[in-house]
Amino acid sequence: MADTSEMTNIFRFMELRAPYSLPGKVSRQNYIRDDVVSLRDEKPCRLDADLQSAESPSAIGKLVYEHVFCKRRAEGFETDLDYLLADIFQLLTPYQPLCSGLSPVGGEHAEARPLSIFELERRAYISYGNVYLLLPEQLEQIEGLKLSPQLLRALIIMERVGGSFNLPKLVKELENVFDKRPLQDVVFQRGVYTEDFRTTKRLLFDTLYLLYILRRVVSVNLEYMMDGLRVLHVLETLAVDSLIGKVKAGSLDRLQKALLESLYPEITDWNGSDTLSGLPLIQTETDFHACLTATPIIHPIFARLHWYKHPFNDLKPIGIGDLKVVKQWLIAYQAGEIAHVENVLKGEIKDRTYRHLEKTEETFSFSSDSTQESQKDTQTTDRFELKREVENIVKTELSVGANANVTYNYNSGAVIANVGANFSYKQDATDQTKLSNTFSREILAKAMERVQTRTTEQRSVTKIFETEETDKHGFNNVEGKGHVSGIYRWLDKKYKAQLFNYGKRMMFEFLIPEPAAFFIESRLCAFEATLDVPQPPEKPVPETFSLDFKPDEINETKFQELQQKYDLAEFSFPERTRSVAFINPVTGEDFFQERGIDGNGLWYAKTYTCRLNAKSYVLSKLTITGYMQYQGRNETDPKELNTLEVYIAGNQAVREQNEAAEWWQWNPGMEFSPGNTILFDSDDVALTIGFWDIGLYNLSFYAELVLGQQAYHNWQTQVFNKIRTIEQQRVDKINQEKQLAYNTEMATYRNRRDELKATSVNELLQGQSEAFNSEIIRTELKKHCLTMLTKEFAGPSDALIEKIDALQPIDDHFTFHQFQIKEELELDPPKTTFSISEANEAITYPAIIQDKAREKGRYIQFLEQAFEWQQLAYIFYPYFWARRPKWIEIMNHVDDTDPNMAAFLQAGSVKVLIAVTPAYECAVQHFLATREPWEGGPTPVIGDPLFIPLYEEVRKRQDDLYNAIPEGEPWTFVLPTSLIYLENSSTTLPTFPDHTA
Repeated sequence: MADTSEMTNIFRFMELRAPYSLPGKVSRQNYIRDDVVSLRDEKPCRLDADLQSAESPSAIGKLVYEHVFCKRRAEGFETDLDYLLADIFQLLTPYQPLCSGLSPVGGEHAEARPLSIFELERRAYISYGNVYLLLPEQLEQIEGLKLSPQLLRALIIMERVGGSFNLPKLVKELENVFDKRPLQDVVFQRGVYTEDFRTTKRLLFDTLYLLYILRRVVSVNLEYMMDGLRVLHVLETLAVDSLIGKVKAGSLDRLQKALLESLYPEITDWNGSDTLSGLPLIQTETDFHACLTATPIIHPIFARLHWYKHPFNDLKPIGIGDLKVVKQWLIAYQAGEIAHVENVLKGEIKDRTYRHLEKTEETFSFSSDSTQESQKDTQTTDRFELKREVENIVKTELSVGANANVTYNYNSGAVIANVGANFSYKQDATDQTKLSNTFSREILAKAMERVQTRTTEQRSVTKIFETEETDKHGFNNVEGKGHVSGIYRWLDKKYKAQLFNYGKRMMFEFLIPEPAAFFIESRLCAFEATLDVPQPPEKPVPETFSLDFKPDEINETKFQELQQKYDLAEFSFPERTRSVAFINPVTGEDFFQERGIDGNGLWYAKTYTCRLNAKSYVLSKLTITGYMQYQGRNETDPKELNTLEVYIAGNQAVREQNEAAEWWQWNPGMEFSPGNTILFDSDDVALTIGFWDIGLYNLSFYAELVLGQQAYHNWQTQVFNKIRTIEQQRVDKINQEKQLAYNTEMATYRNRRDELKATSVNELLQGQSEAFNSEIIRTELKKHCLTMLTKEFAGPSDALIEKIDALQPIDDHFTFHQFQIKEELELDPPKTTFSISEANEAITYPAIIQDKAREKGRYIQFLEQAFEWQQLAYIFYPYFWARRPKWIEIMNHVDDTDPNMAAFLQAGSVKVLIAVTPAYECAVQHFLATREPWEGGPTPVIGDPLFIPLYEEVRKRQDDLYNAIPEGEPWTFVLPTSLIYLENSSTTLPTFPDHTA
């Protein structure tokens, strides 16, 4: 056979098929199920074991069911498994060491038994708190197992069977173990299990479940429990066979026949022997050993526990098949098609210069432009008109306007109103003629203020990147003897291939996207790290600001301080208090005078519009000076006393009455405080003076004003916002400069990185041997397969093995010798001395954490051994199965010398087939169900509908596990390369040995 050590695997495939369905005989012989023969509708029937009902005899079954479906983790437990184990420990008998001066354990372990050191040496145990929990690994250690002695004796008898197989003798010996009782009476009574047989099977399965779960935390041996179940399996099979033997004799009773019908539902006629093909089950020694080596089936809930509802990994094997591998080996290089012809004439000098220039120019600019404009327009109009009106109707109207005099006559019931600008109005009960003279004067006052601010700032940074490559190639045929023609040809590789059959395997299949993505990126990062290239700059931290004062803290002192730091020319500190005089808008004087008023028994009022320029101020005090003369008084009616009322901005500020004097004279004045808040919402304020019985008056009004709190707060807020805007502009400018510098640095970094990507990616992949490239491909695909199998290497959410850190940093001090050179250059002549000294340095180095290393190692060792990684089979799919933005990049990843590596780099997806190592089939299935590696010993079969047929088929393989068998004849093929060969070169092409020769 060919030596496969120097061959390269180029293709692997499986002749796959679904697993065969199990024949009934195989299913009954080779597997032990946790079921029971019981009565249903007064007929024997085989039922699955009851593991969850309140009446279930399985304590461990009920406990696991409750934890998986009903219970939530209690406080104090890190994982659901810890919580479950704490409850499982309560099912075990506690043992306590006998120590002098140590009181017995109380509480839940008050019934602890004394611990014997001999028991501790020969049994597996768990140390839990202050007690030891001894595990029942052997049959005699199971409390309440009634048939324990008989099972041990029966096992010895069964293991002695060999050579000439004598079934009657075997049955006789087994019946002697059970006091010479027929085996059918040992197993069945009235068509169902006997009490001893049923409880024994239940205890053995429950103990197997218990140990199966506890093996997650302690090493246990399941073989003894499985041996006990196998003995029961053989006894039951022989008991059923004895019933089948009665079919021919026609001696079956009703219940026995009903039992056989429940065990073999496929047989509908029990009256003829021709229907009993393959029965009884044990007829030969092969049949007997098949039953004696049968595998117990455990329910998946005990394997998966809390993953039963949401499986850890629902991956299934794709089937069974022959693993076939196509291997290739290089046998020669050969010249291919013409690639180029170079001609040089006699006496000719020919030079060719190739220049490759890449130039990139990037410009970053920043500009700021702001414009602010304000405009104010004020107009005032006074009117005084002359008009005549004749009215022939009875009309009642009262009008009070600016500068109005109003009188009321009690005797005639008439109201006479005279406008200050000679506007008059008269009402009478009869027809009347009205005459009104109006003087018109219009004053237009227009003030415009325009402030325009324009700020423009522009900044520009230009970065130019150039890469120039110049190649010069020349020919000199000046002294040549003739013309020269050089023919360059493509160089091809010649291979031979052979198909090998590695035998029957259980296989898994994976479809992996972009298999080379991590490899490409890692090569880029590693190559970049070895070069003197700029690292990505740190992102700038935005500058922020916060003012150390609040708006309401801006007083006059604070404002002066802020004026020195900020441009607050548009603001001035507002007058908190002001003293103003009301100016008569007609005379321009600060007094208001009227004479000749017929105010006897009349109400007179006049309104003036005064410009105070006191918007947003509040009247705090009003001072009135001058004098008033009243025309009469009415002492009988206090409501008609001589009265003065003053309204400012429509609000009453003063109301004074005089009961005694006809003359009121105030000098220097009377002060009044308004009873309500009078806030001026305009610079023009209406002053209304009203009298009762007035004849003449000459009054001046002076006001003390206080700036309104809201206006003062608004001013503070405006100043605060102005300062905040100034600070924000300052910070924005700093941040813009930082961002501009960052963009420039990023442009430098990206440009250099893009240059490396464009020119160096493929160069990194060139010049490697096919064996080296093949190992890279297998390693990457292996990692991807492990991700699919274990959910590792795909992120921290599902990682388990990755989180086990088996190394820790250790700090230590080390001493070492070092050279020292001392230069004394100031001496004449200068002097240099050399010495050796001892130095001490603190060093941190990684050290192994033994517990973590063992925990992580058990996963690594299992996964490395459970699959035939060296026989990884794969086929690459084209680039368009990758992400669309990656298409162009992937298509340009090539390897000029290795087509297989080029296919790997350009693959958009890959299909991978991986074979399970022989004898690891059950362990792999167990890992997928539990995420726990199986660490040796017999493995129970998990009751998966697909797993049992796969397990049954692989266990019967007859293939050579190590040596591959060649199939068919080898063949040769040629692959092109990008290498060029000069024809008629003095260097001959190499050849390689033919491994099939």
